[in-house]
Amino acid sequence: MKASLISWEVSDPLKVLVAVITVPVFSYLLGVGYLHSMAGLALIHGNEPPTFSPSTATSSMSAHWLLIYPTLVPGFWILLALFTSVVSVLTFRYDRDRGYALSLYSLPYSKLGIYLSKVASTLIFAVLASIFPLIAVAVFLNADLSPVLWSLLRSTPFLYELVLTFYFVFFVLSVSVLFGVLFRNMFLSFLAAFFVTVVPYFSSLILPPFLFIEGFRDVTNGATPFSPANVTTGLAFPIALLLLSLAIFTRRDVV
Repeated sequence: MKASLISWEVSDPLKVLVAVITVPVFSYLLGVGYLHSMAGLALIHGNEPPTFSPSTATSSMSAHWLLIYPTLVPGFWILLALFTSVVSVLTFRYDRDRGYALSLYSLPYSKLGIYLSKVASTLIFAVLASIFPLIAVAVFLNADLSPVLWSLLRSTPFLYELVLTFYFVFFVLSVSVLFGVLFRNMFLSFLAAFFVTVVPYFSSLILPPFLFIEGFRDVTNGATPFSPANVTTGLAFPIALLLLSLAIFTRRDVV
Protein backbone atom coordinates (compact mmCIF):
# COMPACT_ATOMS: atom_id res chain seq x y z
CA MET A 1 0.00 0.00 0.00
CA LYS A 2 1.49 3.34 -1.06
CA ALA A 3 1.26 6.40 1.14
CA SER A 4 0.49 8.39 -2.00
CA LEU A 5 -2.72 6.42 -2.45
CA ILE A 6 -3.87 7.27 1.06
CA SER A 7 -2.91 10.91 0.54
CA TRP A 8 -4.86 10.97 -2.72
CA GLU A 9 -7.95 9.49 -1.07
CA VAL A 10 -7.75 11.81 1.96
CA SER A 11 -7.40 14.89 -0.24
CA ASP A 12 -10.47 14.06 -2.30
CA PRO A 13 -12.33 17.42 -2.53
CA LEU A 14 -15.81 15.95 -2.09
CA LYS A 15 -14.93 14.03 1.08
CA VAL A 16 -13.00 16.99 2.47
CA LEU A 17 -16.02 19.22 1.82
CA VAL A 18 -18.31 16.78 3.64
CA ALA A 19 -15.91 16.68 6.59
CA VAL A 20 -15.47 20.47 6.73
CA ILE A 21 -19.24 20.93 6.86
CA THR A 22 -20.12 18.15 9.27
CA VAL A 23 -17.34 18.24 11.89
CA PRO A 24 -18.28 21.76 13.11
CA VAL A 25 -21.91 20.59 13.25
CA PHE A 26 -20.87 17.62 15.38
CA SER A 27 -18.93 19.92 17.72
CA TYR A 28 -21.91 22.26 17.97
CA LEU A 29 -24.31 19.42 18.81
CA LEU A 30 -22.03 18.09 21.52
CA GLY A 31 -21.37 21.56 22.90
CA VAL A 32 -25.06 22.39 23.16
CA GLY A 33 -25.76 19.00 24.70
CA TYR A 34 -23.01 19.50 27.26
CA LEU A 35 -24.20 22.98 28.25
CA HIS A 36 -27.81 21.82 28.53
CA SER A 37 -26.81 18.86 30.67
CA MET A 38 -24.69 21.06 32.94
CA ALA A 39 -27.60 23.49 33.28
CA GLY A 40 -29.84 20.61 34.32
CA LEU A 41 -27.23 19.46 36.80
CA ALA A 42 -27.08 22.98 38.23
CA LEU A 43 -30.86 22.96 38.75
CA ILE A 44 -30.61 19.68 40.62
CA HIS A 45 -28.01 21.15 42.98
CA GLY A 46 -29.88 24.44 43.39
CA ASN A 47 -27.00 26.64 42.30
CA GLU A 48 -23.96 25.44 40.43
CA PRO A 49 -22.77 21.88 40.01
CA PRO A 50 -19.59 20.85 41.81
CA THR A 51 -16.56 21.90 39.78
CA PHE A 52 -13.25 20.28 39.02
CA SER A 53 -10.51 20.52 41.60
CA PRO A 54 -6.91 19.35 41.46
CA SER A 55 -7.50 16.68 44.08
CA THR A 56 -10.63 15.31 42.41
CA ALA A 57 -9.90 15.85 38.74
CA THR A 58 -11.42 12.54 37.70
CA SER A 59 -13.86 11.90 40.53
CA SER A 60 -15.83 15.15 40.96
CA MET A 61 -19.41 15.27 39.74
CA SER A 62 -18.53 17.71 36.96
CA ALA A 63 -15.79 15.39 35.74
CA HIS A 64 -18.17 12.44 35.86
CA TRP A 65 -20.75 14.44 33.91
CA LEU A 66 -18.19 15.42 31.27
CA LEU A 67 -17.57 11.72 30.74
CA ILE A 68 -21.18 10.61 30.41
CA TYR A 69 -22.92 13.57 28.75
CA PRO A 70 -22.26 12.23 25.19
CA THR A 71 -24.77 9.47 25.92
CA LEU A 72 -27.41 12.22 26.25
CA VAL A 73 -26.75 13.58 22.73
CA PRO A 74 -28.10 10.88 20.39
CA GLY A 75 -28.16 13.29 17.47
CA PHE A 76 -24.37 13.38 17.46
CA TRP A 77 -24.07 9.60 17.20
CA ILE A 78 -26.78 9.31 14.55
CA LEU A 79 -25.10 11.94 12.38
CA LEU A 80 -21.70 10.36 13.02
CA ALA A 81 -23.04 7.03 11.76
CA LEU A 82 -24.49 8.78 8.70
CA PHE A 83 -21.23 10.63 8.08
CA THR A 84 -19.18 7.42 8.31
CA SER A 85 -21.59 5.66 5.95
CA VAL A 86 -21.55 8.51 3.44
CA VAL A 87 -17.74 8.76 3.40
CA SER A 88 -17.38 4.97 3.15
CA VAL A 89 -19.82 4.69 0.26
CA LEU A 90 -18.32 7.71 -1.51
CA THR A 91 -14.86 6.17 -1.20
CA PHE A 92 -15.86 2.82 -2.67
CA ARG A 93 -18.62 3.77 -5.10
CA TYR A 94 -18.19 7.35 -6.34
CA ASP A 95 -15.32 6.67 -8.72
CA ARG A 96 -17.13 3.65 -10.16
CA ASP A 97 -20.50 5.35 -10.49
CA ARG A 98 -18.90 8.39 -12.17
CA GLY A 99 -16.88 6.25 -14.58
CA TYR A 100 -13.31 7.24 -13.75
CA ALA A 101 -12.42 4.15 -11.70
CA LEU A 102 -10.61 2.63 -14.69
CA SER A 103 -8.12 5.49 -14.55
CA LEU A 104 -7.28 4.60 -10.94
CA TYR A 105 -7.12 0.86 -11.51
CA SER A 106 -4.88 1.29 -14.53
CA LEU A 107 -2.16 2.69 -12.25
CA PRO A 108 0.62 0.32 -11.08
CA TYR A 109 -1.08 -0.50 -7.79
CA SER A 110 -2.57 -3.80 -6.71
CA LYS A 111 -6.23 -4.09 -5.86
CA LEU A 112 -5.18 -4.95 -2.32
CA GLY A 113 -3.21 -1.73 -2.05
CA ILE A 114 -6.08 0.32 -3.43
CA TYR A 115 -8.55 -1.37 -1.08
CA LEU A 116 -6.37 -0.82 2.00
CA SER A 117 -5.77 2.81 1.08
CA LYS A 118 -9.52 3.37 0.74
CA VAL A 119 -10.23 1.74 4.10
CA ALA A 120 -7.40 3.65 5.80
CA SER A 121 -8.50 7.03 4.41
CA THR A 122 -12.11 6.40 5.38
CA LEU A 123 -11.04 5.41 8.88
CA ILE A 124 -9.00 8.61 9.18
CA PHE A 125 -12.03 10.73 8.32
CA ALA A 126 -14.31 8.79 10.67
CA VAL A 127 -11.92 8.84 13.64
CA LEU A 128 -11.19 12.57 13.27
CA ALA A 129 -14.89 13.36 12.92
CA SER A 130 -15.68 11.43 16.10
CA ILE A 131 -12.77 12.20 18.43
CA PHE A 132 -12.13 15.85 17.52
CA PRO A 133 -15.60 17.07 18.70
CA LEU A 134 -15.33 15.12 21.97
CA ILE A 135 -11.97 16.67 22.80
CA ALA A 136 -12.84 20.12 21.42
CA VAL A 137 -15.97 20.44 23.55
CA ALA A 138 -14.12 19.34 26.69
CA VAL A 139 -11.27 21.76 26.08
CA PHE A 140 -13.01 24.89 24.81
CA LEU A 141 -15.91 24.81 27.25
CA ASN A 142 -13.56 24.25 30.21
CA ALA A 143 -10.54 26.25 29.03
CA ASP A 144 -10.18 28.00 32.40
CA LEU A 145 -9.52 24.63 34.01
CA SER A 146 -6.83 23.48 31.60
CA PRO A 147 -4.38 21.96 34.14
CA VAL A 148 -7.10 19.87 35.77
CA LEU A 149 -8.76 19.16 32.44
CA TRP A 150 -5.53 17.72 31.07
CA SER A 151 -5.54 15.20 33.92
CA LEU A 152 -9.09 14.24 33.02
CA LEU A 153 -8.31 13.81 29.33
CA ARG A 154 -5.46 11.47 30.25
CA SER A 155 -7.59 9.50 32.66
CA THR A 156 -8.43 5.86 32.02
CA PRO A 157 -12.22 6.39 31.73
CA PHE A 158 -11.82 9.05 29.04
CA LEU A 159 -9.32 6.95 27.07
CA TYR A 160 -11.68 3.99 27.35
CA GLU A 161 -14.46 6.15 25.93
CA LEU A 162 -12.26 6.96 22.95
CA VAL A 163 -11.81 3.21 22.44
CA LEU A 164 -15.59 2.72 22.48
CA THR A 165 -15.95 5.60 20.03
CA PHE A 166 -13.46 3.87 17.74
CA TYR A 167 -15.52 0.67 17.98
CA PHE A 168 -18.58 2.70 16.96
CA VAL A 169 -17.07 4.17 13.79
CA PHE A 170 -15.16 0.99 12.90
CA PHE A 171 -18.38 -1.05 13.03
CA VAL A 172 -20.28 1.45 10.86
CA LEU A 173 -17.36 1.67 8.44
CA SER A 174 -17.11 -2.09 8.01
CA VAL A 175 -20.84 -2.47 7.31
CA SER A 176 -20.84 0.49 4.89
CA VAL A 177 -17.78 -0.75 3.02
CA LEU A 178 -19.38 -4.16 2.60
CA PHE A 179 -22.49 -2.67 1.04
CA GLY A 180 -20.33 -0.30 -1.00
CA VAL A 181 -18.59 -3.19 -2.74
CA LEU A 182 -21.59 -5.50 -2.73
CA PHE A 183 -24.11 -3.25 -4.47
CA ARG A 184 -23.55 -1.50 -7.78
CA ASN A 185 -25.34 1.70 -6.83
CA MET A 186 -24.15 4.40 -4.43
CA PHE A 187 -27.57 5.36 -3.09
CA LEU A 188 -28.59 1.72 -2.55
CA SER A 189 -25.32 1.07 -0.70
CA PHE A 190 -25.90 4.02 1.63
CA LEU A 191 -29.54 3.08 2.18
CA ALA A 192 -28.58 -0.47 3.17
CA ALA A 193 -25.88 0.77 5.54
CA PHE A 194 -28.31 3.24 7.12
CA PHE A 195 -30.94 0.52 7.57
CA VAL A 196 -28.50 -1.85 9.30
CA THR A 197 -26.63 0.62 11.52
CA VAL A 198 -29.13 3.38 12.40
CA VAL A 199 -32.70 2.15 11.94
CA PRO A 200 -32.51 -0.38 14.83
CA TYR A 201 -31.79 2.54 17.18
CA PHE A 202 -35.07 4.21 16.21
CA SER A 203 -36.78 0.91 16.98
CA SER A 204 -35.38 1.07 20.54
CA LEU A 205 -33.09 -1.87 19.83
CA ILE A 206 -29.74 -1.37 21.54
CA LEU A 207 -27.48 -3.11 19.05
CA PRO A 208 -24.03 -2.29 17.68
CA PRO A 209 -22.91 0.33 16.95
CA PHE A 210 -25.09 2.19 19.49
CA LEU A 211 -24.46 -0.53 22.04
CA PHE A 212 -20.95 0.88 22.48
CA ILE A 213 -22.33 4.25 23.54
CA GLU A 214 -24.20 2.58 26.38
CA GLY A 215 -20.78 1.46 27.61
CA PHE A 216 -19.74 5.04 28.41
CA ARG A 217 -21.44 4.84 31.79
CA ASP A 218 -19.87 1.46 32.47
CA VAL A 219 -16.29 2.60 31.90
CA THR A 220 -16.77 5.49 34.33
CA ASN A 221 -17.59 2.84 36.93
CA GLY A 222 -14.49 0.76 36.28
CA ALA A 223 -15.55 -1.46 33.36
CA THR A 224 -13.20 -2.10 30.46
CA PRO A 225 -13.88 -1.79 26.72
CA PHE A 226 -11.64 -4.80 26.16
CA SER A 227 -14.13 -7.37 27.37
CA PRO A 228 -14.63 -10.36 25.04
CA ALA A 229 -18.04 -9.07 23.96
CA ASN A 230 -16.73 -5.61 23.09
CA VAL A 231 -13.66 -6.89 21.28
CA THR A 232 -15.77 -9.36 19.30
CA THR A 233 -18.37 -6.84 18.15
CA GLY A 234 -16.07 -3.82 17.96
CA LEU A 235 -12.98 -5.37 16.36
CA ALA A 236 -13.29 -9.02 15.31
CA PHE A 237 -16.67 -8.73 13.56
CA PRO A 238 -15.78 -5.54 11.63
CA ILE A 239 -12.45 -7.06 10.57
CA ALA A 240 -14.31 -10.13 9.32
CA LEU A 241 -16.64 -7.88 7.31
CA LEU A 242 -13.67 -6.00 5.86
CA LEU A 243 -12.03 -9.27 4.83
CA LEU A 244 -15.26 -10.31 3.14
CA SER A 245 -15.40 -6.93 1.42
CA LEU A 246 -11.80 -7.40 0.29
CA ALA A 247 -12.66 -10.76 -1.28
CA ILE A 248 -15.56 -9.17 -3.20
CA PHE A 249 -13.51 -6.11 -4.12
CA THR A 250 -10.59 -8.03 -5.59
CA ARG A 251 -12.75 -10.44 -7.58
CA ARG A 252 -15.26 -8.00 -9.02
CA ASP A 253 -14.82 -6.08 -12.23
CA VAL A 254 -14.29 -2.32 -12.06
CA VAL A 255 -17.91 -1.31 -12.41
